Amino acid sequence: MTRLLGLSGSLRAGSVNTALLRAAQSRLPPGVTLEVATPHGIPLYDGDLEAREGVPSAVAALKDKIAASDGVLLATPEYNNGIPGVFKNAIDWLSRPPADAARVFRDRPFAVIGASPGGFGTILAQSAWLPVLRTLGARFWSGGRLMVSRAGQVFDAEGALADPKLGEQLGQFLAGFVAFTNAASTALERWHAIVATRDSNGLDELLADDVVFQSPAVHTPQVGKAITKKYLVAAMHVLDTGQFRYVGEWHAESSAVLEFETTIGDVHVNGVDMISWNAAGQITKFKVMLRPVKALQTVMPLMAQALQGGAPG
Repeated sequence: MTRLLGLSGSLRAGSVNTALLRAAQSRLPPGVTLEVATPHGIPLYDGDLEAREGVPSAVAALKDKIAASDGVLLATPEYNNGIPGVFKNAIDWLSRPPADAARVFRDRPFAVIGASPGGFGTILAQSAWLPVLRTLGARFWSGGRLMVSRAGQVFDAEGALADPKLGEQLGQFLAGFVAFTNAASTALERWHAIVATRDSNGLDELLADDVVFQSPAVHTPQVGKAITKKYLVAAMHVLDTGQFRYVGEWHAESSAVLEFETTIGDVHVNGVDMISWNAAGQITKFKVMLRPVKALQTVMPLMAQALQGGAPG
């Protein structure tokens, strides 16, 4: 079961954005649920209030709902060519305190839709959300856009979606976001679990049969599951000196860049893993880059030794 949370950026009872989320509830793929929430009860952010009383109960409850979800769908209005204050305020509260922000946002799939009575369908507000979500470390789905213009003409008096074409577009958007949520979380979570446990057995299922591995030291790409697994197992053996850690992640629809650091002897190693995966959640491309030159010179002979000797998996 995939659990989505839809967060409307409007407090109005007749909000077209809340109505858009309700319409989404009946157009979900099988095995998916969507709970709709609003910023009701969240006060204006006040650092003195937070210091005195902590996070308000409405904020804490919404944080827990997001943390329990597999993905979040923001339905944003657009006020004066930007993000509505009430919506941004809610997100600002949800990021407090900073020590708990990762539990709520980090690596969580997010998508943005919006409806407006005007002719531009919240395009500016949706674009304005991108740097906010990037700052919070969310995994933004950029594979589709849904911008509902002249919303008064597509919803009836009871707030039901009355435009069949828009309903079809909404269903397609949801299907794409759900596929991204499931595939992205599965591929990256399984990779992180393998790194954390150093149990390479999971690579057999995680790697696609035709996966391509690109080494920072070998010009020719290595093609196939067996050789890619051999390189990854060797790399884990060489790089994991007890100090290996990922320090940053950047995500696209079906790929991610993971920056890592480690130390081998007195040599600091900084690098990136560039990972792509398919709709089935299997890794199809794994590219590694290292810096500085001294790190590459240190790693190369160790990798050669591990590859020749068969590093333990």
